[in-house]
Amino acid sequence: MDASNRERTRALHTLAERLEKYGYDGDYLFTDMNRRMLAEDTLERRERDQQIVEAWERAQGIDKTQEIEGAKDRLLAMLGARSK
Repeated sequence: MDASNRERTRALHTLAERLEKYGYDGDYLFTDMNRRMLAEDTLERRERDQQIVEAWERAQGIDKTQEIEGAKDRLLAMLGARSK
């Protein structure tokens, strides 16, 4: 598994954990390889993966701050349109 796939697996696992309190069982979403990766995951590995993903995004010209601001603006525009 590469760094971006591990990051996605971690994010999906976090989402599944948050939904458990609402009765959602997301265990079927994970393959044996995903479960093994999560079991062997360490803080150092997560930090290194995050650095790798951020470096790749910078090399591709992806600016997460601009993406987040754009998403926020689009959401506010949608909410404004609904309230009218």
